[in-house]
Amino acid sequence: MDRTAVPSEQDRDAEVELSGVALEIRQRRKLLGLSQVQLAEVSHVSRTVINKVEQGARVPSIRTYARLRASLGLEAPPAALIPAPVPTRLDGDLVAALSAGLLMTREVSLGELASALDLAIPAVRENLDRVAERLHRVGFSLTEDGGTVRLWPLAGAPSEVVKALTVTEEDAQPSPEQVQILGLVAYFGQMTRALIEHFRQEDSASLLDRMVKRGLLAKARFDRGVGSPNIYRVTAKALRAAGYPTVEAMRAVIQANLSAAEQTSLAREREK
Repeated sequence: MDRTAVPSEQDRDAEVELSGVALEIRQRRKLLGLSQVQLAEVSHVSRTVINKVEQGARVPSIRTYARLRASLGLEAPPAALIPAPVPTRLDGDLVAALSAGLLMTREVSLGELASALDLAIPAVRENLDRVAERLHRVGFSLTEDGGTVRLWPLAGAPSEVVKALTVTEEDAQPSPEQVQILGLVAYFGQMTRALIEHFRQEDSASLLDRMVKRGLLAKARFDRGVGSPNIYRVTAKALRAAGYPTVEAMRAVIQANLSAAEQTSLAREREK
């Protein structure tokens, strides 16, 4: 086909109905004399996806759009320059629960897994590699296809599966979120959930419950507070896991790393 040929009125009308993204990709590709197959090879985006994008039947993700534009000699769209969100790292007990749930069902959707453990679907998907690693050690392979997670048995010892999957990593290093809470509680000596959430600026109920379950925090009723709220204290197990001999030692390290403004703010809260 002659690249300089003037498009027919029918062709122009068809293009007007397409989205801006579809027109941009299709017109730029044709201008460069590339076929969809050739664009797929250089962009590492499948020809099927490219075809659907050009037909206006699919809106590409930011990453796919950026790849196509880069392969066509166009600058990346502004949205593609936004850093990707940091993946959510689940606690060891939740990874164990995911593993055990898959072992029982062998096939389940991401939505069902997320709902069963009160998690977001992206959080489950981002941690499937950790689940897969755990399951592979005990003779199973994990695949995820179209939102469905499947478990396939490999050569192994089934008698050891349950034992291996029910280890909740209680003695593992505390997560960054847990360390943050331990630092706050150690600094104040004891804290209510409301005060912890005041500093963290997010709901912490489930995280506190898991820390109590792991033995990292001790929970007791504070009878002198309004409504008798629960108070939390750092346990000896938490100190060992974090590498401190005493609460005072942990508090001293935390205080040494605070700015003057942060020390003033925390001191005011301690005086209340």
